[in-house]
Amino acid sequence: MPPEFDDTEIFATTARIIPATSRATPAELQARLADVALDPSVFDDAPPFFWLAAISSDQLDAYSTRMDAATTLPNFAREAAAGVAFLEAHNHWTVPFGRSLSGQLEAGDATRVTADFYTVPALPLGSGRTTDDFIRRVRTGIQQDVSVGFYGGRFICDICGNDVRDWRACTHYPGLMYDVTGADGVVRQVRATALVVDAHLSEVSAVYDGATPGAVILKAQRAAEAGAIEPKTARLLEARYRLALPDRRLQVTGAALPQGATAMSKGATGGATDPERDAPATPAEPTPEPTALATTERAGDPVTTIVDPLAPIRVALALDAESERDAVLAAIRALQQERDALQADAADGRQYRTDLVSEALAEGVRALGSAFETETYRTMLTAAPLKTIKRMRDDWRVVGDARLPGGRATVDDDEPEAEPARGRRVPDAAFTG
Repeated sequence: MPPEFDDTEIFATTARIIPATSRATPAELQARLADVALDPSVFDDAPPFFWLAAISSDQLDAYSTRMDAATTLPNFAREAAAGVAFLEAHNHWTVPFGRSLSGQLEAGDATRVTADFYTVPALPLGSGRTTDDFIRRVRTGIQQDVSVGFYGGRFICDICGNDVRDWRACTHYPGLMYDVTGADGVVRQVRATALVVDAHLSEVSAVYDGATPGAVILKAQRAAEAGAIEPKTARLLEARYRLALPDRRLQVTGAALPQGATAMSKGATGGATDPERDAPATPAEPTPEPTALATTERAGDPVTTIVDPLAPIRVALALDAESERDAVLAAIRALQQERDALQADAADGRQYRTDLVSEALAEGVRALGSAFETETYRTMLTAAPLKTIKRMRDDWRVVGDARLPGGRATVDDDEPEAEPARGRRVPDAAFTG
């Protein structure tokens, strides 16, 4: 079953401010403000600044995507006419400093959508800047690039006809080259492109140099997490879209993985190449995938420790929607079992240290008697490594054994002294001749 896509995801593509007079006169645009502003008299003290932008078209953009002239562009024109926010660099956490007043669908050599926007002077933009800076940049032609934020729709691959966001069904990435066999049986190099169908306008932003279509980034991230993207393709995408992809997918004991999604497979992306960025060194050999659990040795017993506590979530992101819940629950159960085992091992270890310190202190008292400062040594040994505690215990034992040898060395008051052995004395003359 294909994965469900989140229609709230905001993507972006390039657009451009048109350095020309809008078809609507300033007076006509001013009149439209009466339907927008809560208090139109505010414009008496803050005269609005208008600009016109070609916000989208059906032409292939710098990132090998294009908008569908039959569905997406009419949606954009209608939604721009209704009014959308104008932001700075797609920062959805800030309030807009401008708004659209119109939206027009224009047909010709290319189908495009234009829209009129307005702002007012002296609105704060952060970092000590105001809309006065933006207005000057537009008036001087310094600010030309804008970017359209959009949501929903489908990204149809022009090679396979599937949605490029579904990395299981589509192994192509817009902008990269692939070997494609034509109807005549000839294999040709074809650049992958995508058609954005039935998307909706979210906002328009001022940017320094276009924008990145988020659909490609999201697909690459999901494929990388699942280990279904070749290192060479990953490097090309990172360079082209200025992002960092996960190295590989992590696995957790107890989480069932979909068949074929546990390791990188050669040719999974269809042998993608990019003649513009194919200069980097040959791909490195894929390294064995790490697991989310690692084993260390302590006193001869294996102890399992958690390396990545978020591994269950990472696994779930790469699974079909139907199996996400079961996989997460299984992974959580596995983590709980490991946690219980670790807690039991930790309790045993603490008790062993306590017993070892007590044993060493007893040997110290035996070796030095009343001169042994028990509490001072207890503080020191409590923080010492086990090897140190054992060494001091053994050293004190040697001293104690020498000071207090084995066997009885005292006589009770009522115990009679041992009498010397009785016997006949042989005179010395007996040994002379």
